[in-house]
Amino acid sequence: MSQIVSSGQIDSGSILNGPGETLFVEDGGVVISATIESGARESLEAGALGSASLIADGGVQWVFSGAVTRDDLISRGSALIFAGGTEISASILAGGLVTVAAGGVASGDVVDANGALTLSSGALASDCTVTSGGALYDNGTTVHDLILADGFAIVSGIQSGATIASGGIDVIMGNGSASGNIVEAGGVMVVVGGTATGTINSGGSVVSTGVLLVAPDSGRYSSGIVSGG
Repeated sequence: MSQIVSSGQIDSGSILNGPGETLFVEDGGVVISATIESGARESLEAGALGSASLIADGGVQWVFSGAVTRDDLISRGSALIFAGGTEISASILAGGLVTVAAGGVASGDVVDANGALTLSSGALASDCTVTSGGALYDNGTTVHDLILADGFAIVSGIQSGATIASGGIDVIMGNGSASGNIVEAGGVMVVVGGTATGTINSGGSVVSTGVLLVAPDSGRYSSGIVSGG
């Protein structure tokens, strides 16, 4: 069974449960506080707006070009942000997965409790927080991440201006690059064949396999060959 939310319509509180059930939100339509679970799907078309949906227990959300969704909760469900789609301030936890395709945008997401945010090449995420078992897989571009206790990031793309706080782990892989990161006390940044420039070590740990040069007087690191930890 499918439901269609057309231009000018506002749908609030719909519950879709089971494979074959789809909530289509068309250009100019608005969906608020939907529950999508057990194989059901929420599809936000170009020009649609979504807010505070629960995507749970095998539910799926698709956000197409020109659509915007915010304040969703992804828990044991999944969301796919296509090129031109935008997700704002989602909470991703308990086995939830958000994948941002090339050209898609995620902003202000919180990744918690075994949730995961994955960026494809060409995707963008900004001001996201990763904590308490959450994971960020960056194959695109991230700006101003905050990695807190028990959160971790794997960077194979571009990372800029991240803060790695106590208990957080940031790993820069062979094809990855990081610039302007801050590693606070108790935080760890590991560079595995990638590059890191302008890193500020504020009492944390920076571990390198040969791509960092320590400038001990300033606590700042730049690309080169590691001379110390």
